[in-house]
Amino acid sequence: MSHKFFDTSFLNTVKNWNIKDYFRQLSIVIVGIVITFLASDAISYQSKQKEVEKITGMIKEELKDNLKSLYFLQSRLELEFNLYNLIRKNLNDFSNLPQDSLQKYQSLPGNDYRHLFKTQSFDVFKNSGLIPHIKNKVFLNKLFSCYNSLQFSQEWINTYYNDKTKATQKWLSTLSIKEAQQLYKEEADPSIDPSQYWKLILANDNTRNFYINALGYLETIINECQKTEKLLQETLQNFE
Repeated sequence: MSHKFFDTSFLNTVKNWNIKDYFRQLSIVIVGIVITFLASDAISYQSKQKEVEKITGMIKEELKDNLKSLYFLQSRLELEFNLYNLIRKNLNDFSNLPQDSLQKYQSLPGNDYRHLFKTQSFDVFKNSGLIPHIKNKVFLNKLFSCYNSLQFSQEWINTYYNDKTKATQKWLSTLSIKEAQQLYKEEADPSIDPSQYWKLILANDNTRNFYINALGYLETIINECQKTEKLLQETLQNFE
């Protein structure tokens, strides 16, 4: 029993083709291949654009959260700046200062805002391979500048709070549990005498020297945070 591997009628047809027939059939094959590749590229492009939209949406929300954190941080740093200024002017005598003014700053010694800003979404984006698919290169540069500024500000902030912690460690060990707990409250405890509270703090040389010398350093950090705030606002506007 014989087997036919080719349709003889097709072979006979091919034998009768002229050069135009060959080119016509070849053109059909080439067009089919091109269409297949174009369709595949279009699907791949759409898929990448969806990934870009998803990750940029996540980054936008992350930047919004960072801006809120920055506003909060600036308000706390400005309070600390005002406190240090007050200490410089009244270093040896707090008796003439209003009690409510002293009480307002009573929770500040325990404030610590290291590692405040988020970068998880941006880190995912950097490692995703999607950067070449961002068409707006101006926006891309602004985005990188924004996160670099956030990192720079956070490094300043971390250094500041590291130094503050070192300066207050010995002093903290002299406090009662109640006094130590007060440091981590947002509002002052009216049962604690503010004048005595600050006398206790400034009795420690390390803490006293830190508060006297930190004013200029803190001013630099506030200025850096203001630059970061401007970049954050500009970058978020580019998402619109």
